[in-house]
Amino acid sequence: MSRSPSNPPLQAFLTPTLLLLTFSFSSLVSISHSQAPSSCSGYSFPDGNSYASCIDLPVLGSFLHWNFTPSTSTADVAFRRPSTAPSQWISWAVNPSGGAMVGSQSLVAYLTSSGSVYAYTSSVDSVNTDLHEGNLSFPVPILSGSYRNDEMTIFARLQLGSVVGPGANQVWQVGSMRSDGVPGVHPFTEANMRSVMKLDFSSKGTNSKRVPSGNTGENGASAWTGPAEYDQRRRNFHGVLNAVSWGTLMPAGMIFARYLKVFKSADPAWFYLHTACQTSAYAVGVFGWITGRRLGGNYGSSPHGNIGLVLVILGTLQVLALLIRPKPNHRLRPCWNVYHHSCGYVAIALSIFNVYIGLEKLDPGRAWTMTYSGILAMLGATAVTMEVITWVLVIRRKKRGSYQFSGINGMN
Repeated sequence: MSRSPSNPPLQAFLTPTLLLLTFSFSSLVSISHSQAPSSCSGYSFPDGNSYASCIDLPVLGSFLHWNFTPSTSTADVAFRRPSTAPSQWISWAVNPSGGAMVGSQSLVAYLTSSGSVYAYTSSVDSVNTDLHEGNLSFPVPILSGSYRNDEMTIFARLQLGSVVGPGANQVWQVGSMRSDGVPGVHPFTEANMRSVMKLDFSSKGTNSKRVPSGNTGENGASAWTGPAEYDQRRRNFHGVLNAVSWGTLMPAGMIFARYLKVFKSADPAWFYLHTACQTSAYAVGVFGWITGRRLGGNYGSSPHGNIGLVLVILGTLQVLALLIRPKPNHRLRPCWNVYHHSCGYVAIALSIFNVYIGLEKLDPGRAWTMTYSGILAMLGATAVTMEVITWVLVIRRKKRGSYQFSGINGMN
């Protein structure tokens, strides 16, 4: 029997795959820190503007900076949102009535076809609004916008007078432009529905009261009070845990099992790599699911939360499958194979789908989605390349009469 030339392809597969797993974890963690809202206090405006106070808004990856003059009730504000696409609009508003959308006195900005930012005011008088241009209930003598490095900012001076009192809210949004050049309706994700917070220009922005949808107390007061950045960090932590576990380790473990089994020199290393990836993905994924449950809101009844529960169940079934795995020549082994592989492939498909649902709900910026999509692309390219290599090896071995496996590509 001639020696199988499996070592070079095996080494060529293992090295980039292990590097990919390291890169995926470090990239998502670094993105989590870089996108965390704590950067507001250290931000420097390119045009030299400076603001004494700022706050990290808890959703939609946005920030508010301001200077407030109590004697004249004048506020100079800068509302900025990193990771804003050229086809998106942004808005920040004051609602003197203390509500959310209706009654908001809005500042709106978007990028025109000429590449300049158009900023204007809009008074929201209904839910179904196209943010038409109009005067506010207070003067706005200065209003402009900028767009640099995918970050859109609205600058304004608000002469609030006695219009805005202690019961006012601030509201902010982001949406896509319509084909006719008019701001379209914003999405109705959890992040978009939670973008309302108590407004206190006299504070320094270290703590804030937010008013989440469906979770308000007496007179619209928030049922939650605390640092806005803490709330967002918990969500970022939940997102990183699940993207790394269900979304990266689980598919990587499948790739190890499906393709390394073909290489004779990888036996039994493929089994230990596969088991290590899947058990790690399960342990971290369960912890990620628990962090999601602890976030509260409608996580437990939302599609995202329901899929998370299904993944935990499938993961538990896979762990049990490891404990009851029959020997290769056992008569029940084919049934076990169908059970194990069916649960595994369904879990991988659902996990990837659910990561993207979570990214949409979290809305941390395009960097997260692009990073995770890049990781999936590399995993997919690895799988396609190894599919070709392993089939070539299997066909050659069959021609030489040296192929001893009863299954193909790890299916046994």
